[in-house]
Amino acid sequence: MFLKDIKLKNFRNHLNSVFSFDYRNYITGKNGSGKTSLLEGISVILTGKSFKTNRLKSLINIEKKFFEISSNFVENDVKYNISLYYDTKKRLTINGKRHENIINFYHNHPVIFYSPENEGFLSKEQEMRRNFLDRTIFYLDRSYIGSLLGYNKLLELKKKYILKDVKDRLLYKSIHEKMYFYTKEIHNKRSNLIKSFNTYIEKYLIDIPSFNTEFFSLSYIPNHLDEDILDKELIIKKVLSGPHRDRILFNLNGESFENIASFGQRKSLSLCCIYCFLKVVEDFSKKSIILLLDELESGLDVERVSFFMGLFDKYQYFLTGQSKIDKDINIIKLS
Repeated sequence: MFLKDIKLKNFRNHLNSVFSFDYRNYITGKNGSGKTSLLEGISVILTGKSFKTNRLKSLINIEKKFFEISSNFVENDVKYNISLYYDTKKRLTINGKRHENIINFYHNHPVIFYSPENEGFLSKEQEMRRNFLDRTIFYLDRSYIGSLLGYNKLLELKKKYILKDVKDRLLYKSIHEKMYFYTKEIHNKRSNLIKSFNTYIEKYLIDIPSFNTEFFSLSYIPNHLDEDILDKELIIKKVLSGPHRDRILFNLNGESFENIASFGQRKSLSLCCIYCFLKVVEDFSKKSIILLLDELESGLDVERVSFFMGLFDKYQYFLTGQSKIDKDINIIKLS
């Protein structure tokens, strides 16, 4: 898939902006000029979500009541137009027709992003780490979304009863029995993906400048359903067990990475994980991938910036920054 252009209407500070793209794109401009918003627009139209917020309503320009994003792309030498309109709900069309299976479209058009607020496996919030893991699995196995949606629906049902102080144990037992089915699938898929990631990390980490003597790995800690803590859950009004509380940990040379990492180290390893994401999806699904990198240069020296730009060179990518790039690249200047 090759994204040719995009039009943003009432999307954050872009009231009516049109941009044309190449395979390598560098978006530059002052703070507040809309660089990150442009990346968000690409993310929203290709994934249905922003990498900064879960509330699409917050993406509407403060003075407007809707936003609309449209884009032309090429896939297998065939041209398409995709449009997304949002006021209170999403309406996705391709070539002017409502898309019957939006999940299938997202599955077939993988997008990976990095931003200072969302660092993938190295994000400070465990929820973001789980989301990064689940997104990778989804691109490899479309059916996985069914397990997540099924589990989350039951999780919300259990939360609802807990908040209402319902104490019917047979009711909770019935919910747990259904949750176990989805939990087993989620834990198995997450565990297997982490194992694959560690294999790729071991293979590619040695190529990163100044990291050739380091050993970095991920650990996956599943949180199993526990029916015996229902009384405690009813007291604190919170569901305390299940995949929504799984943890993803990372270690550098046998030590907790959070305790020793500089910003540059953290970012370099985060970008290494993104490259492993690209390789895993590419190797197992053979799909083309679009890469969004917000503030790539921040915190990295010239050698590492050059290294990562070379590493990502085979993919269509979109970078943001404020400095000049000494490279053959499409420059998009925002004012």
